[in-house]
Amino acid sequence: LNSKEIKNDLLNNIDAIEGLIINTGDHWFPIRKINNIFLNLNSTNIPEEPQLIDKETIKSFLNLCVSKNFIISEVKNIPNSQIPLLNLVKNDINKK
Repeated sequence: LNSKEIKNDLLNNIDAIEGLIINTGDHWFPIRKINNIFLNLNSTNIPEEPQLIDKETIKSFLNLCVSKNFIISEVKNIPNSQIPLLNLVKNDINKK
């Protein structure tokens, strides 16, 4: 599949996404969904912490990645062993 087909497939099945690996050419970073919330786990985030991404923003983000010819890989069947991240997401949600 080309990047446009992959993007369209992902956008049409946004609820089924578990995780993504984004490769910009000189850097790669994961996007992980936990409890239906996407987290940008890019090590270059400022501040240096996971960034929460809602469904509409992830759609825009995927469009941007395709327009910049980034490689998007879908990750499936991720074990739910990310307890520290689950706590981080719960704590961040409770702050709002």
